[in-house]
Amino acid sequence: SPRPPPLGLAQRAYAEAEADIVFELRDGTLRAHRCLLAARSEYFRRMFRWGERPAARAGCEPLPVVRVADAGVVAFSVLLRFAYCGCMFGNVHPCGGTVAHAFGDADRARLNALTNRTDAPTKTGEAVAEAERELDAAAALELCLLAHRYLLPELSRQATSALKDVLRATDVVPLLLRAQQEGAEDELQVIFEWAVHNYEQVAATLEQWLAARSLVPPPVRALGEAELSAFLAQLRTSSCRETQERALLVRARERRD
Repeated sequence: SPRPPPLGLAQRAYAEAEADIVFELRDGTLRAHRCLLAARSEYFRRMFRWGERPAARAGCEPLPVVRVADAGVVAFSVLLRFAYCGCMFGNVHPCGGTVAHAFGDADRARLNALTNRTDAPTKTGEAVAEAERELDAAAALELCLLAHRYLLPELSRQATSALKDVLRATDVVPLLLRAQQEGAEDELQVIFEWAVHNYEQVAATLEQWLAARSLVPPPVRALGEAELSAFLAQLRTSSCRETQERALLVRARERRD
């Protein structure tokens, strides 16, 4: 399987002067390095078709563009951070090994040049820092979906953990609808389990929406009162079951003690 970029390169990531690909997103653009993305993900390796790379571009020629219309800058910035560093946020994870074995002489030269750069952080690096501050539940779910698409299982694990951390009661129904639309069964389960565990908060939110439809967020307005009521009843049943199971576990421990 593809190895991650060398640590020195990860620490000097986002040198836009060396970028050779542009991602056009729902709300902006980000630049990146194809060799690094291909090193991290087999999906990107196939997308960029390393054996068929075009000749070097003239200095003023525009960079090739990949359009990702269903992803925003916040989620995609975090994906790039992971592709470069092996982690979403925080300290760079030691990577070990190199990606040089995967490329020809020209690509190895580019990797070495990037590793030795000392450029200050540029727009893409600033976007990642901003994403760390702005990663809400919707962006975290989007990041989970991107991780599945680009065959990044470790990013999927980290993004799922982040999703659990940033979920709020008002996020539950909109994100369940998005996950259902995308066929994201694992994320559906994560969100529903969070809602059951935080039943009182979620129930209070749903009851407010049922009492005043003007409070219902746009993604949820297509649901009728009967559907919201049914979901509330389903949550209540699951919450009661969870409470009973916890009580049984407590009694079983008490008997053992």
